[in-house]
Amino acid sequence: MKIQQQQQKYSVHDNDLLFIDLPINHYQTSASFVMILNRQAPIKTKRWLISLLQENHLNLSIIDLDNQHRQSSSSSSLPEDLILLISCSEKLLEENANHVYKQLKRQHLKQPDDLNKLNTAEKQRILYDWIRRICSTNRTSIVGLPDVTLYPGQSIIEICCYQKVITHYFPLHDYEHLENLRSNYCVSFSHNIDYVRNYFGEMIGFYFAFLNYYRDMFCLATIVYLISCLLHIPNELYTIIICFGSFVFIKMWKRFAKRLAFDWGTIDLIELEKARPAFRSKGMRMDTTTEEMVPYYPITKTWCKEYFISVPFVIVCLYLSFELMCIYFDCEDWMASHYNEDPSILNFIFCFVPSIVYAVIVMFMNHLYIVAATRLNNYENHKTQESHENHLIVKLVLFEFFNNFICLFYIAFYMKDMDMLRYTLITMLTVNKTVENFLEVFIPMFLIYRNDPKKLFGQSSNKSQWQQQIYDEKNLYIYEHTYYDCLELFIQYGYAFLFISIWPWAPLVAAINSVMEVRMDAAKLVYCKRRPFQKSMKSINNAWIKSFEVLSIIIVISNFLTLELVSDQVQLLGFYFNLSTFKLVVYAEHIFLTIVLIFWYVVPDIPRDVHHRLNRRKYLQLTTASTTTTIASQDKKLD
Repeated sequence: MKIQQQQQKYSVHDNDLLFIDLPINHYQTSASFVMILNRQAPIKTKRWLISLLQENHLNLSIIDLDNQHRQSSSSSSLPEDLILLISCSEKLLEENANHVYKQLKRQHLKQPDDLNKLNTAEKQRILYDWIRRICSTNRTSIVGLPDVTLYPGQSIIEICCYQKVITHYFPLHDYEHLENLRSNYCVSFSHNIDYVRNYFGEMIGFYFAFLNYYRDMFCLATIVYLISCLLHIPNELYTIIICFGSFVFIKMWKRFAKRLAFDWGTIDLIELEKARPAFRSKGMRMDTTTEEMVPYYPITKTWCKEYFISVPFVIVCLYLSFELMCIYFDCEDWMASHYNEDPSILNFIFCFVPSIVYAVIVMFMNHLYIVAATRLNNYENHKTQESHENHLIVKLVLFEFFNNFICLFYIAFYMKDMDMLRYTLITMLTVNKTVENFLEVFIPMFLIYRNDPKKLFGQSSNKSQWQQQIYDEKNLYIYEHTYYDCLELFIQYGYAFLFISIWPWAPLVAAINSVMEVRMDAAKLVYCKRRPFQKSMKSINNAWIKSFEVLSIIIVISNFLTLELVSDQVQLLGFYFNLSTFKLVVYAEHIFLTIVLIFWYVVPDIPRDVHHRLNRRKYLQLTTASTTTTIASQDKKLD
């Protein structure tokens, strides 16, 4: 049961009970979180939540954004939303550092001075983990909300966020470190990925590492095309090189991600899967792994929702996308016939209008589908966060692939109009990125600049401005995950490579877009979004890697079939081997994918030096454990 939308009146007595022992506008210099409590939540619920935070030795301060300092609690009324600043002492960070990083194998802090080795993201992670682990061992429901059940070990903060007791909960930006990130990623051309990881954590760090690798891949593909032009290399050979390079890119990224994960201490990361706060259970049952009572929901009901609701919904969306494509082609034919009747400059310009409008409508449908797919995924009620994310990514990839690329396949293999295919590719790729950057970055930055131009040129971390900082960040957009940024890269990857044999300049346009994307995403994070919660990861989500792998296979099939239609050399080879061009292309595609498969299994995902260092670390751990066991057994004999 979520908080009912009704007004509440607070008495002076309620305020006294709620504000007891809490300082007002007390600035903290360590890692800090802002928590805003719903004014419509029951007083005793908020009082219970504050007491839990205090019992866990967290520093709390009430924030008065209107700067109306209270001389006494009896002379003031409760603010509309109670804003708390949560921080902790350096001693608490030190005590909990090992608990957070014992799985990450990064470092074991045994000396107080070692705390300085933690970067700002790790300090945020320690505090976030400490707050998230707050649970109630002797209650089965939330105080003041008896209909909201609790299971053993459930995070109080997460369930309060889901039930809207907590309306906002986010970490504060550290402007001293943020300025370094702005100068390194928004202005400079030399990008150090450690700046991102040390400030935002591994989730954002791996995304930007992938984005940099992605950008370099397109730059390399552009160089290969320029060399092929200078050396007069046939377009067929260039296409084969690019198709093989798409698989090399994925394999090399896997190896690079393993190296980063080892350097960042997350390569052996193991996290127990817990139920999401939004998971709706039908009861409790014993978990065989933890031997604890956990929420339970019949998996058959989730499957029924997937196959009888989600799948038909996706099919309907795909059908609507197909109908939109048909309307686009009708408009294209009408404009072409109108131009043939009156070949004026104005009509020539109007010939480009249908493709531009179609590209914009496709983007609009993409955003509508993202909202619908997210709600549908929540309705399916997946238990763990990993399962929830994987199913959402599959829905997004399936629709986005069909919605963005179906018209290209229709033009290439049904209409067989390569000129139309080429300019449709150009229009879709350029319009897509232009509109995306405009909506995601330029409009939010313009709104920020309109309200306060100084915010775009750096902010001071002065204590006199930190209250304004909380107010500003409270109104920023939330950056939840890298789903949609990865989805943009996936779509551009398809536009650039699906028909590389028709438009060999596509990698150049994609390289320019990717260079801009690095700066746009950095600007979006440091100017337009709240600081995201630090999340440790081994790489980007594995579902995205699988999606890029499948897309690379489709790229091979698409380009080989396109070469059959446009290449004279393929026609000559078919005549030479006494085969139809289609059979020749199918045989060539099978041979090519076999070579790729051999490459896939011959080249390991883990670099040799990283593999040796992992084995060395495991050996030292086993040796240490054996020595400890021997000493313990000897001590037992002496006793």
